[in-house]
Amino acid sequence: MSVVPPRTASAEIVSIWRVVTPTIAYTIEARSDRTWLPYSIDSYRRHHSWTMCPLTPQPATDDVETAILAWANTLDEAYKLYCIWRAN
Repeated sequence: MSVVPPRTASAEIVSIWRVVTPTIAYTIEARSDRTWLPYSIDSYRRHHSWTMCPLTPQPATDDVETAILAWANTLDEAYKLYCIWRAN
């Protein structure tokens, strides 16, 4: 399992995004330093607590929304994008 990068006062979460495909869901934390971190959500544990697994931290960008959309479009063919929204 990946290690979540430490959060500092200079990199607070400024928005949360959700990306949902027919088979998997993601939560994305956009931070004040313009970086963003996607998590995959283990939806196979439907009757237990869900697990958020951190993925590769993404580089800083001036347009997080566009970067998230571009990232979502690179998901495997089996994971066609179903919907994306800002959760906060």
